[in-house]
Amino acid sequence: MSKIEIDPLIDILNALSEVPLQYIDKRQALKRITELGRKALNSHACTLIFVDLENRCITHEACAGFDEEYEKHMAGRQIKLGSSKDGVHLDFDLFAKGEEVTIDNLQENGQGVANPDIARKYNLYSVMGYPLNSDGRLIGYFNHFSSEYHHFYKNERELIKIFARQAVLTIERFEHYRMLERSSISLKRLERLNEIMQEMTKARDVDKLLELILDRGLELIGFRRGWISRLNFKTGELDVVADHDNPPKRPPLKLGQGITGKALQEERPIRADNVYSPEWNGIYVEIWPDTHSELAVPILINNAEIRKGRKINFGSKPIGVFNVESPDPCAFFQADEDILWSLARHAAIMIERLEFDQKLAKLAKIEKEILGRKNWDEIINIVMQGITETLGFAYVNVSLVNPEHTRIKTEYVIGYPDNEVEEFKRMADHSLDSNDIQADIVRSKQIEVPDIEDKRFDPGIRKRFRHDRLIRGVYMPMIVPSDDRVIGTIEAGYEISHRNYIYERDIQILKGFVDYVTLALEQRKKWLLEQIGHEFRSAIVGIKSNASFLQRRVEELTQDLIQRKFDDILTDCEILLFQVKELEHILGLPAPISKIEKTVVVRDIIIKTIKQLKPLIAEQGFHLSKIEYNPADIPKIIIYVDKAKLNQVVYNLLTNSIKYAEDGPDLFTIRILVNETKDNFIIKFKDWGIGIGKEFSEKIFEEGFRTPEAVSKNVTGSGLGLTISRKIMREFGGDLVLANNDKPTEFHMILPKRLKEDPNDSFRRR
Repeated sequence: MSKIEIDPLIDILNALSEVPLQYIDKRQALKRITELGRKALNSHACTLIFVDLENRCITHEACAGFDEEYEKHMAGRQIKLGSSKDGVHLDFDLFAKGEEVTIDNLQENGQGVANPDIARKYNLYSVMGYPLNSDGRLIGYFNHFSSEYHHFYKNERELIKIFARQAVLTIERFEHYRMLERSSISLKRLERLNEIMQEMTKARDVDKLLELILDRGLELIGFRRGWISRLNFKTGELDVVADHDNPPKRPPLKLGQGITGKALQEERPIRADNVYSPEWNGIYVEIWPDTHSELAVPILINNAEIRKGRKINFGSKPIGVFNVESPDPCAFFQADEDILWSLARHAAIMIERLEFDQKLAKLAKIEKEILGRKNWDEIINIVMQGITETLGFAYVNVSLVNPEHTRIKTEYVIGYPDNEVEEFKRMADHSLDSNDIQADIVRSKQIEVPDIEDKRFDPGIRKRFRHDRLIRGVYMPMIVPSDDRVIGTIEAGYEISHRNYIYERDIQILKGFVDYVTLALEQRKKWLLEQIGHEFRSAIVGIKSNASFLQRRVEELTQDLIQRKFDDILTDCEILLFQVKELEHILGLPAPISKIEKTVVVRDIIIKTIKQLKPLIAEQGFHLSKIEYNPADIPKIIIYVDKAKLNQVVYNLLTNSIKYAEDGPDLFTIRILVNETKDNFIIKFKDWGIGIGKEFSEKIFEEGFRTPEAVSKNVTGSGLGLTISRKIMREFGGDLVLANNDKPTEFHMILPKRLKEDPNDSFRRR
């Protein structure tokens, strides 16, 4: 969602949060929700309905975008739900699923969701209905109507999802406020609560938010002694994260221990009027010696989305506890409990939202770290570390599909002792036709959180690696977006501890990791193909040129020249073989071994490459004579080097000069000069082409980067040539630098003079 979309949405959500304080009448409050929804979603019309599945009916509660006649006719109207077979236009089975509903032909067929007559009358063509869930129970639907045939996009679905969730909170708060008003809470206190909630929405850091909640909560009920603790899902400990009126001692508590742990375990506020009464014997844990009363209010989300199997359900998400103590007996009233309970529920939503944003920021950082990397092992290791550090998973298993052998096998795993990893990999190898969970995920292409007793788990692995008591996991396919092909699966799990569920928000962040990595691998594949074409072309053109030359003139050539041509062909073959080995290395096979040989650089590399490029030069409308070098430079640089690699560098520099030359044969010139310093040979490549902006002097060596001028010239290229070339030169101990940006554009190939020594001689001397 863009910044332009987000700012108005925040204003609308803030207005939504004020509804419980602005309206006493429920129907007016619900009407206001639909008006804000219509504005947020840019809807033709919106409706809000409540669903009563037990009595098989829905009630039309409010709408926006319709005329007064429709509003009066539908206000509070109850409609029976039946079966489409019975001729009833609203289908019970469809609503009972509690899933998102989208229809794009309402005027032809309401499909059990809407009346086609009403759709035609009010020019409604399509609808997206999002379920409203409170405490894990379906209470209704928020419906967004369009006056066009419409396929709802992902961002629209996300928008209605955000709004619907906030609408549920608003409805809950409206009911809660009315209940509070019936108790002893004053309107002034309610207004202060709303101000605090507004203040909380501005927090950008969880720690600061918790301090704010503690300070404002104590102020709200008029006490000074309190603290907030967070649940550590792994250990079950309640870690104090915000404290007021420093206590003399702080015994560690776990979930279920003390009044604090009991409140969170039972997911309800607990008020102890006298902590020394028999009722609290063995439960109360002393912190301040003069305490007589304690109030513990859990901070939790009642209707967090969770995944069970392949379906999304709802469950509670315990976050922490807001505790208040007083030296006075019976210090807390029902009104104190009610208002802190309301504050805590809102705090839970805010904490989850901030932590979700923080996780997304970490994901974005990891995505940048992955960007441009070509080594599969590096990418996978970075991703697995990101999954464990960002989402707290204790175990990650990446399994890859081998389509040739129709198997799926674990290739990467963390979460086991080092001495068990290889054994696990050997055992976690299954046929794609098997009933194994990984193979089933490949076939179904579905995200799944299977039950721990699921029969698809390999019993040998389960027993050997203690899966029945160690892992609660989510399984996810790695799907290539371009062709919907599954290349593997990722399994991530927690130790079975104090975590009841795997939450959908964490699954979606995990999916973000998986989707990004799969996309990066797909992009890497494209880059690789471009690189192969880019690098292979040099050798193939050379072989073709020399073979053609020999075919046409072999009878009139001297044996020396024929031998030279065959040498050139063999060199090009070596280049191709080396590049095949390099490709194998990228795909995970052993790295290619360099072939070091005596090389007369100007003759064996530069002149040879110029001749190789003769077809490209002619194709561009230029003349070979415009590539200038001094024949006296030919014997100057004789070194021992990997000829195939050095050829790649020269080929890249010369092809760039040709491709990015100014239009017109008279403007084309490439000049090659040889200089030397005490330690290095320097080969200068000058051209008078389109040049390189000074701001891009270093960026041109970054993988995939192409200057705007290069792009606008509409020349094909992968942006890899200079990256590869600099890497090769630095492997030699030299470098490749841009010495001048324009008229001429000048690159310097720097070769160390120590390469003049024959490595074989030094070996023999030993």
